[in-house]
Amino acid sequence: MNQEQRLQRITHLFEKYEEGNPEVSDRQYDELVTEFLSKGGSYEQIYGDALIRSDYPCLSQDNIYDESELMTEFISKRLDLSSIPADWVSKHSAGRKTDVLVCSPKFDGVSIYLLINTSSREIVSVFSRKNKRLFPFIEAEISRLFTEKYLSRVSEDWFDSYNELLTVRVEVILPKKVFDNKYRRSESNPNGKANPRNAVSGLLNSKYPSEAMEDLHFKVFDKTTPGLYSEYFPEKDYPVVKITAEMIKDFLAKSKNLESRGAFSTFLDETFKRVFEEYDCDGVVLRADSLDYRQQMGNTGHHWAAETSYKNFNDEKHETVLEGVTFTLSPSGEFFPVGNLKPVQFKDAEVSNVTLNSMRFMEEEFETPIQIGSILTIIKSGDIIPKVVDVEAPDNTDLVDIRLDTCPFCDVETIRDGAYLFCKNTTCPERRAKLLVKQIEFLQEFLGLKGVSDRTIRKLFCVGVRSLEDCVEFDFRDNPTIEDAIGPSMADKVAVLFETFMKKDITIGELFKILQIEDFGTSTIPKFDKWVARNRQDHVFVDGKIRVFNLESVVDEFFDKHTSINSKVRGRIHEKLKSLEGGYFLEKINLVPFELDEESENLPKYIVTGSLAGMSKKEFSSSVTGRALEVTSMSQVDYLVCNSFNPEKPSGKAKKAVALQDKGHHIKIVNQEEFLGII
Repeated sequence: MNQEQRLQRITHLFEKYEEGNPEVSDRQYDELVTEFLSKGGSYEQIYGDALIRSDYPCLSQDNIYDESELMTEFISKRLDLSSIPADWVSKHSAGRKTDVLVCSPKFDGVSIYLLINTSSREIVSVFSRKNKRLFPFIEAEISRLFTEKYLSRVSEDWFDSYNELLTVRVEVILPKKVFDNKYRRSESNPNGKANPRNAVSGLLNSKYPSEAMEDLHFKVFDKTTPGLYSEYFPEKDYPVVKITAEMIKDFLAKSKNLESRGAFSTFLDETFKRVFEEYDCDGVVLRADSLDYRQQMGNTGHHWAAETSYKNFNDEKHETVLEGVTFTLSPSGEFFPVGNLKPVQFKDAEVSNVTLNSMRFMEEEFETPIQIGSILTIIKSGDIIPKVVDVEAPDNTDLVDIRLDTCPFCDVETIRDGAYLFCKNTTCPERRAKLLVKQIEFLQEFLGLKGVSDRTIRKLFCVGVRSLEDCVEFDFRDNPTIEDAIGPSMADKVAVLFETFMKKDITIGELFKILQIEDFGTSTIPKFDKWVARNRQDHVFVDGKIRVFNLESVVDEFFDKHTSINSKVRGRIHEKLKSLEGGYFLEKINLVPFELDEESENLPKYIVTGSLAGMSKKEFSSSVTGRALEVTSMSQVDYLVCNSFNPEKPSGKAKKAVALQDKGHHIKIVNQEEFLGII
């Protein structure tokens, strides 16, 4: 899997998680993100503008899954443990320290962000975690409920010291008992949900509120505002404990070793037992108790350096038998194996399927390979998605190897490539259907429209709408075949979607992304469009019309100059352009040249990392507008603005900047004052 494939996979998994339908465990997701970052990727590529519109973002936490890692990689590096005479303390300790960490439950609900006017005490807007506003009626109802259930009981000083606009981060949850009594899926309630989080997600993603929203609980854990770092505000109705050096000393004395589940995990189980019984929680959060310390440590694009979440201490394990394997197919032809289990009951749900990741995972991850008939140890560890942690071969049982010699959707022979199995048939109906689903999903996001579901797209595929090109040539209005398949109302919605698409001005790079050309990622779009605009725009657009043959030669020039981009993308683009040439697709869409901002192009380009003195990043950007241009790609940067650069231990962006300098790149690392002096 290359970087573009990883990014696409991560983006897809994040979206499914936000929808309340996660496909992998938190740990599997984190492992994929870690791999992406280790190979030069960034949080900005993953989340883009998905972070809250606030001068100081309400960020996620970095995740830790075992007690040993928690002690050596977070607690010893953040908490002052100089009073503990232990070898591992001096071995792992480094950098600035704080005297106290606070620990609180990590509720497994749905995160939302409320923007509140501090003068009027009114909620201005409500955003999902991906920085999307909720539907108007849902937003209004959440605002009412949060005001009644939370704001109405806060003290007057709750708003003190904040600027006009306050960002409040809230976890929306359902108590377990309420969920079990009203919303759990069962024979008598087939439309119910599998767990409380899915129920909450369903309520928040609806267009219209229901009475069920009255059952929602709100837990506030962050407040941010311009000029002030994210502040920690624990609820009064659940325990929050302070972790000190003396406590850690006591935990270590009770534990056999750091590698085992020790006294700290046991302490957390006991301390938060009541909360865990009342609500679904997927771990605990540890944070520095000092705002000054948090400010000093700063943040990445994803999480604060001075906080983390610990997720694996309350594992629930069960053994069951693997009864079969089902393979799902991606648009790129990659098979993903899902294990079909003999159903096993966890405390919150029955589990009958588990992700098996890849062929290599099944063959090499454990001492005993995974086969049909194997005994699998499954955990949920606070995650929603089950995970295989051990495999045994039962006695006196004939095991069956897991094979997939031909694609179950087109009967073409499969091909093994490293860890993964592929269907290489580009005309495979399942691959084409998945691609159409992916294209229309992206198109809706691109146009700011929604409402055409995967199920609807599948129905269109079955009646002959097999590609995006078909969609722009198809008459969806007053079409009996279409109306019989998806209904008149949905047919009208699909018609509006493609009418809007054909009216919108799009660049060549945006077209390639809409077509979902594999490995042509979002970060490549502006790079490609700008290069075409600077070099061969007139060659591509003649009398306002695109010349496909000329574009093919420009594509070759671009990839010759940008060797870091996957070379296979060039062939895929050529293949797609040839299929479009001579058809109606390019004539029906509004393909326009990319317009360069010549003035901005000549400005010094910069990226800010870490904290700034005396102002927010937004205020800083405003102050340098017209004198410098903020960018997202390190390869474009002239200056990396970093107030806390440490050559011996550079941050992620600083490390990347140093690597570019070693390659002869002109990028300079400067502090805030130096940069303002330069520009």
